[in-house]
Amino acid sequence: VPDGQYQRFKIEFGEVFYKKEGKNVPLKLDEQEIEILLRDHVSISNKDSQSVFLTLDSKASLSVPDTFQPVISIKPSQSHPLLTNLIYVACPEIDTIYMASADKNRIIGSFGVSGNPTYLGLDPSRDRLYVLASQEARIKIYEMSSSRLIDHVKIPMIYNPNYMILDPDGTNAYVLDSQSNNIVRIDLASGTLAGRGRLPERGQYMIHLSTPNRVAVSSELSQAVYFFDPQSLEIFEQETILSVSSPQGLYAKDNLLYIAESSTNTVTVYDLVGKIVKQRLNVGFSPKRQCQY
Repeated sequence: VPDGQYQRFKIEFGEVFYKKEGKNVPLKLDEQEIEILLRDHVSISNKDSQSVFLTLDSKASLSVPDTFQPVISIKPSQSHPLLTNLIYVACPEIDTIYMASADKNRIIGSFGVSGNPTYLGLDPSRDRLYVLASQEARIKIYEMSSSRLIDHVKIPMIYNPNYMILDPDGTNAYVLDSQSNNIVRIDLASGTLAGRGRLPERGQYMIHLSTPNRVAVSSELSQAVYFFDPQSLEIFEQETILSVSSPQGLYAKDNLLYIAESSTNTVTVYDLVGKIVKQRLNVGFSPKRQCQY
């Protein structure tokens, strides 16, 4: 919507029906058009994003037989969300971060982030959300409790950042560059370049490993997974996992590295201690990412 202050919503209904035995049974519309006033006006500024929630009470709207009398409530997004059971979702095409309640399975709010926000990093202990704004080659730092932008870091020696992770203690961010094949380490406290490495081919995904202490990066073009020193970002060439079919997302647990192989519809299980492939799991078509449940 255009910038400005919004005081009401107007909703127009075309037709209303319910399904009975596979057929559409029309309902009489009491009102073709309704207006709903906002108790608190919503102001939208340039590059901002806010959520307003409309709730239709279907049972109350059907209280009169064969008639639809819309009963709709409206409220703006939760301004200061509780930080427990919260999921952040990046939508780069509309420069928006959505917040979802994991226990209620519903969106509770949103805020605007310019520059195509893609990958996110959370540090709840410091009340920080780190957002990779790929188009601007910046890391934007938000206060989780208020969704307020408090700082940003311009990523040096990066042209087209395509992936970001944080280390376990939230002191460093690692960023991949699809154009230069660089991997860089950013000290988040100072906002400075703390290390730089280079991949033979473009990296897709990466993960920080605790045992051994490594940053693992998958490269579909190289058909390999590379391991870097987390501090110097020197590559351990002797540890490279070769002949991996289109490696994508990575996940690690109990000294095992799980590698999604999109071209063979499998997940490779790699033993990080014994440095051998233990097995390959057949999964669905073109696996890309993995997460812990």
